[in-house]
Amino acid sequence: MSKRKVVALIVLLVITNTYFLLVGKYEYFPYRQISALKQRVIAAMEVDYFFALEKESPRVQEAKRLAEAQESRKGSQYQVVADVVERIRGIVHESAPRSPDFDVPLPAPSGYVLERSIVEGAPLTVFVHAPNGALAEIVRLGQEKTKVMKLAPIAPLAQSAKYSPMTGLGWKANLTIPTAGLKSGYYLLELREQPSGSVYQIPFIVRPRKAPRVAFVAATNTWQAFNDFGGKNFYVDRQSPKEVVARNEALNGILSSLGLANLPVHLPRARLLQPDRLISESRPDVAHHSHQLRAEWNLAAFAERSGVSYGVYTDDDLTETSGITEAAIIVFGAHTEYWTQQMMDTLRAYVAKGGRVIFAGGNSMYFRVEKNASGLSKLDHIESAAGSSLTGTSTTDVSDPLYAPYKIVDSSHWAFAGTNVSNGDLFGKSSLNHREEASAQGVSGWEADQMTADSKGFKLLAAGTNLRGPAHMVFRDTEAGGWIFNASSIPFSGALFIDPVIARIMLNLLHGGPDHAAARQVP
Repeated sequence: MSKRKVVALIVLLVITNTYFLLVGKYEYFPYRQISALKQRVIAAMEVDYFFALEKESPRVQEAKRLAEAQESRKGSQYQVVADVVERIRGIVHESAPRSPDFDVPLPAPSGYVLERSIVEGAPLTVFVHAPNGALAEIVRLGQEKTKVMKLAPIAPLAQSAKYSPMTGLGWKANLTIPTAGLKSGYYLLELREQPSGSVYQIPFIVRPRKAPRVAFVAATNTWQAFNDFGGKNFYVDRQSPKEVVARNEALNGILSSLGLANLPVHLPRARLLQPDRLISESRPDVAHHSHQLRAEWNLAAFAERSGVSYGVYTDDDLTETSGITEAAIIVFGAHTEYWTQQMMDTLRAYVAKGGRVIFAGGNSMYFRVEKNASGLSKLDHIESAAGSSLTGTSTTDVSDPLYAPYKIVDSSHWAFAGTNVSNGDLFGKSSLNHREEASAQGVSGWEADQMTADSKGFKLLAAGTNLRGPAHMVFRDTEAGGWIFNASSIPFSGALFIDPVIARIMLNLLHGGPDHAAARQVP
């Protein structure tokens, strides 16, 4: 090989590695140009086909068999010494240090609620910090963001800055909101300080007294998981002293060496929580970047504009006693990642009696959490057999490129009724919900999920055209006469107002099935 060819090969390798490390994963410049070029290559050369061949190659299959055999041996060894390992786990958990109480900076104004949802007509108790007083209004996130109630001015009150990592804030309740006349839905309490004009938004849910036909579930566990008030959430800990962090890391190392989940991460109930981004726009159908409340608003607004009667519940309300299981259809939004065992049991029972379920997002049912009187704790990953059997997919790979369109696999399914699409067609080429620095490359991505060995009974309707980690849009008819649909991608709801195929799919699903699918008009 000539010297010129060697140099050219080295340069190509450097460029490729730079792409995967900086551009492909983190969307560094020039992500837009390279991603678009990559998509053209995929479309022209059927790279997804060759990637599938690679995954099925003897070398890859042999590596997979070896990994499975190793896991099986580890499982057998664990059973032999299970009693010892459990004792070690108990000792490690008891050895975990606790962070001391400390003073936390408080925005003015600010506030929190202990109950994220209240039933229609019930009063809502709010804890407000307003050293200079504040004006207060209630707004509803429906077809548009609408002011529905103006409250009396809040008298000046400076609440305590003392914060406990276990129990949170200990404020005095100083506001009660009457909800008589407010129908079920997503709401914000907006606090505004005068004369600075500082705004603070407290989200809450009004749930219905009687089960609606369609029930949306606000992913309030995910809201909490990413809320780093006080310097800590489920992903980072800037709150604890360095020695506490170091000790916990060492204890987690012991647990990991035994194949056990890391120490539980606890977040107190009484703490500040705003939307993941300030909701200042009056309409939902504008560009945004959200995997929490802002993305969920798109779903509710679409249903309302389509004339679909609905009610809204929270993760805490996913119980047999809340009335939600009497709804004909239960809809989960963009990112319902954190589930308690009770939530999973309730949904499984609902499916077993013929319920219909829509997962309109990605990375669903991924982490197991536990609620107690003081807050929420993250435990471990939900086993694939438990999660994928209900959702049909699981997060198994990083999407690359980060956004891409779906490709139709089964156009004959009733979910596509009225779309006039054929197998192989692309749809979902853009979403309003994407990173600001990235072009809208498609609806499959961000966090996208794929079918697994535990996706028994699910059919593939469409697949993202991402080189890796494509979203698998799946469907399963259940034995009891119900069904489960999963879009498997976070940006899905962001395309409802701009992609006619995705709008039709959602409308067909919300109206319940093939008997009604083709007759409905997209708003």
